[in-house]
Amino acid sequence: MKNIGMHALSSTLGLALALGAAAEVQAAATANFQGLCNWNAGFTQYTCSFDARRPASSPSACPGSYVWKYFWDFDDGSTLFTGSPLVSHTFPDRADRVVGLRVICWNGEIADRLRHVCSTVGTPGCIQINGNWN
Repeated sequence: MKNIGMHALSSTLGLALALGAAAEVQAAATANFQGLCNWNAGFTQYTCSFDARRPASSPSACPGSYVWKYFWDFDDGSTLFTGSPLVSHTFPDRADRVVGLRVICWNGEIADRLRHVCSTVGTPGCIQINGNWN
């Protein structure tokens, strides 16, 4: 991927605007996801489904392009590089995790999001291990 210096980009944009070109501002890529997690029968580990299309009000997106790949980091030594926005992962113990998602767009843009998966009920902004999408 070619790196264009900010000065050169700024000069080019300034010249285009001075010549009457319309400025086209495009939204940046975004990474977002929700999780649905459940305990196993012995409450010793849990499995989560993660969906980068959720919430519907602000899913992962690449405005003006398309999502090429999703890179998931499960904070337990496991990662997954996939073209699917929906993945499932079983965590090997009861520990809370910080799950990371990197969205890679066809146009080269990248967006990142971290979400905390926690077993403590009532933790704000957390993906709870309670069988509900959050």
